[in-house]
Amino acid sequence: AQRPRTARPALAVRGCPVLGSGRRLSAHRRAMEAAPASCHGDRHRGAVPGGRPLRTHGRDALLAAVRMLLCVSPQVRCSSRSTRGGSLTSWGVSTSRVNSHLLCSSWACTLWEGMAQSACSVSGRPSSCLTVRLFVISSVSAGCRGGLLLCAISSYTCRIKVKLFGALTKQEVGFFEAIKTGEITSRLSKDTTLMAKTVGLNVNVLLRTFIKTVGMISLMMNLSWKLTLLVLMETPITGLIQNLYDTYYQRLCRAMQDSMALANESASEVVSSIRVVRSFKSEKHEARRYDERLLDIHNLKTRRDIVRAIYLLARRLTGLGMQVFMLYYGRLFIQSGQMTTGNLISFILYQSNVGANIRTLTYIFGDMLNSVGAAGKVFEYLDRKPQVSADGHLKPDQLTGNVKFNCLNFAYPANPSKTVLKDFSLELKPGQMTALVGSSGGGKSTCVSLLERFYEPQDGEILLDNEPLKSYDHHYLHKKVAVVSQDPVLFSGSVRDNIAYGLAECTLDEIQDAARKANAHDFIMQLEKGYDTEVGEGGGQLSKSEKQRIAIARALVRQPNVLILDEITSSLDTESENKVQQALASCPNITLLVIAHRLKTIEKADQIVVISGGKVEERGTHQKLMDMKGSYYKLVEKLFDE
Repeated sequence: AQRPRTARPALAVRGCPVLGSGRRLSAHRRAMEAAPASCHGDRHRGAVPGGRPLRTHGRDALLAAVRMLLCVSPQVRCSSRSTRGGSLTSWGVSTSRVNSHLLCSSWACTLWEGMAQSACSVSGRPSSCLTVRLFVISSVSAGCRGGLLLCAISSYTCRIKVKLFGALTKQEVGFFEAIKTGEITSRLSKDTTLMAKTVGLNVNVLLRTFIKTVGMISLMMNLSWKLTLLVLMETPITGLIQNLYDTYYQRLCRAMQDSMALANESASEVVSSIRVVRSFKSEKHEARRYDERLLDIHNLKTRRDIVRAIYLLARRLTGLGMQVFMLYYGRLFIQSGQMTTGNLISFILYQSNVGANIRTLTYIFGDMLNSVGAAGKVFEYLDRKPQVSADGHLKPDQLTGNVKFNCLNFAYPANPSKTVLKDFSLELKPGQMTALVGSSGGGKSTCVSLLERFYEPQDGEILLDNEPLKSYDHHYLHKKVAVVSQDPVLFSGSVRDNIAYGLAECTLDEIQDAARKANAHDFIMQLEKGYDTEVGEGGGQLSKSEKQRIAIARALVRQPNVLILDEITSSLDTESENKVQQALASCPNITLLVIAHRLKTIEKADQIVVISGGKVEERGTHQKLMDMKGSYYKLVEKLFDE
């Protein structure tokens, strides 16, 4: 006698065709009570033609375990479709159960009927409870994973930016002269964020999807290894298409990132120099130049999108062609008895999931390639070693400040063919003031840059107390050798912070004493908050003379043994200049190097050095050089004429 068909018990969930309603559950119970006992036994034995007895609960538990193993955070996805009064859902399909219901039907009808009967034949409450529990665990796990992932991405982004910023600050000055500011800021802001996001998000999804794909392929091999190998033949074809696409796509991404860096550079340059732009009425010109940069980015993005569209079309056609072959050979295997119809249905379902996972992997791989250029630049900066090393360890307790330039030959890295200093030798003695004079471009400021170790000479060396300059500890050297430049640079913050810049343990008394020597204390006290007054970005709230005096105080508070003044008198009035000179005279043991054009400042020097063409042309006191009537004499006459 034919066993009566019983409906699958369903949970009382309103509006869900799979889970049904409470009335359906009651009808199922009445049908079960009216059925013969043998039917109940068959329900647990699952007699299948050509198959073996099944234990329903064990089978359901196995299916649930497979779902959990295939996904890092298991997600129960049910899609329902009403057909012939039943429910159609895409649960994990039990192959042997499908076979029992797919005996006498056409190809399409048996496909849908088998899926419907397989959904109805899955056991009821125990499997449903287990599925609900797994779904709850999946949701909690997914939520925790998402939150932890966001925290990890934020932490990773900060870590990369800190490391990159630290690596950049250790580079030599020549590096920043060769690399534009806009490019550096673009790498530090955008590229690091893109890199961290790619690593944090894509690697997580990549691992999860890869594990699911491997698990499903193993299940497909169990169903039909021949059909699985046929499907996997798509991999080398897709790999070839992917390789061609990746090569061109990566080149486009690098060009896009370079174009974005140029656009950022143009914008930052205009913003920082807005006064000059406004003075020369170049707003339209700069806007047009920025628009050209954006147009280049737009053209590159258009090319990228076209290439991606062609790539997606080729991949889709390859996938459709492989599915046609799979269905064709699957039908041949069924007709030859090598495969059952239920096996083919299960294979199709698994293959569709594998295809979706492979598309996800391909998308992730393409997205990761988008950040390869950014990561390459970031790692290039991280791995770059500065040409001016800071490996010195010498920190003597006493330093006299004797400086010797021994046979220096130097050319800037940006223009190595032009030698700025040629066989240059000079000695700076403690307690003496040495003035460097000469025409512009002669090499005066280059001497200052070398003494500050902004660059390394190609030949020769600089000695400080008869020790090579590079043997001194970096922080110790720049505390003992201070410089005040012609264009003082202040940072956003208070006056106190700017004077004590780089000195964590500097007291207010030391700051005020240095400000008095620089003739800055009086005007600072007249400010609204005194030493706690904010100077604004770049010291924009102060005049140039006030910024210069704060810069002098910043140098004096370090109590240096060697002090370099590079054209500072051009920004000081006569009274401030006299007070600064008096303060310097009160430090008899300091080695003072001055670059100036004011005759009043030059003639007081203990040693005047005339530099021309990168060489020392004349040296001596003011009176001695005037008596020689050489280059210095002509320079003084020119200053008097002006």
